[in-house]
Amino acid sequence: MKKDFLPFLIACFICSCISFQAYAQEKVFATYFDIPVNSPEGTEVTGRIHLERNKDVLTSPIPKGYKFEIVTQPAEALFKIETRYDLSQRIMGILSVDKKKKTGPKAISYPMTIALKDGNREIEKFDITVHIAKSTLWTLLYDRYLPHAIGNSRLYGRMKYSDKEVAEIIDELEKNNGRFSGFRCYTARPQDYKAEFNPKNDHLNTKTIEYDWEKVANRIGGLGYAYATSKVYGPEGLPEKRKELRDALYKAILAYTLSVPVEGKEVEINGKPIGNCTGDAFSLLQANKLSGVQIPTHQWVLTDPLVVPALYLMPDILKGMQENDETCLKVHNALVRYNQLFMSIIKGRRAIDNPKERWGKYRILFIHPERGQMPIWDIARAPCWLSRLSGRTTTVR
Repeated sequence: MKKDFLPFLIACFICSCISFQAYAQEKVFATYFDIPVNSPEGTEVTGRIHLERNKDVLTSPIPKGYKFEIVTQPAEALFKIETRYDLSQRIMGILSVDKKKKTGPKAISYPMTIALKDGNREIEKFDITVHIAKSTLWTLLYDRYLPHAIGNSRLYGRMKYSDKEVAEIIDELEKNNGRFSGFRCYTARPQDYKAEFNPKNDHLNTKTIEYDWEKVANRIGGLGYAYATSKVYGPEGLPEKRKELRDALYKAILAYTLSVPVEGKEVEINGKPIGNCTGDAFSLLQANKLSGVQIPTHQWVLTDPLVVPALYLMPDILKGMQENDETCLKVHNALVRYNQLFMSIIKGRRAIDNPKERWGKYRILFIHPERGQMPIWDIARAPCWLSRLSGRTTTVR
């Protein structure tokens, strides 16, 4: 009888552990929110509530019962909150001006308390402040960054097309469902390329798939430059022509970014995933002789060219997302996914704090006020990295 009872006790213990984990604390990201003065009903607040676990959503899905609720807010009750899941099933809390409400003409700080619930059970409760401001930080950043971006040729792939060439490319993309002609990388696997490695010079083109990716990204960048500057397709051009190019860019971005593997499971070696982390499908190609060294160690070669297209398309993308436009939702999701490449690191450079590995000779220590001596990664290249980051837009999850 005791032996028969033991499995039951084990099952109860496992169920209790699962239940405890389901209601364990969640780390909430809810730092800064703002919205313009005089915003009418329906206007979304800039800034979204996220959970830390959104980064692991592909392997650890968000419980279906999770939702955000407003616990308290001032008597004006200006805002409502919506729980929304993006196409990758990341959860977000989105604030917007409620029906028959308006933010008013004065810049003020508006305190609120929000709860994360699983059904009726409260998981977390936290305070936020919505800044009702003359101008949002997003507007400030966008207005300041835009002229610098268009002035940096790396951020549009160093490609410029005439209006005649743009028209021809639009026709090409329309016929090919967003694909540029002559590139195998849309449908081929990294293994389908015959690599040409030179043991004496790893800077040479290895004829592997990432060089095709680079060329396609640069072409999209060139179209983005036309969208930003052309007298026909640009902001001051013909509305119908501008829409043609915008639609072509959406198709080109989707066709390209979704063809580039990002998650480790998207590339298999001998029937097994190449890795188990986001970015592994790209960054571990080099260790498996499926890519060269240059582009995987200079990831921005693939992400830089899409900066100008993304920046100039973003107002329309965000507007479309608010209207639940399917294409805009897909493009935004695809850009978030693709830009994970920017932070992916090849296998041989992941041991940041190991003095025997690549970064060891660059290790120095600084005094942290609470943790004492701590290493700084790659201090010899820090000025280079800082200058690059100051000229780029990165997307993180």
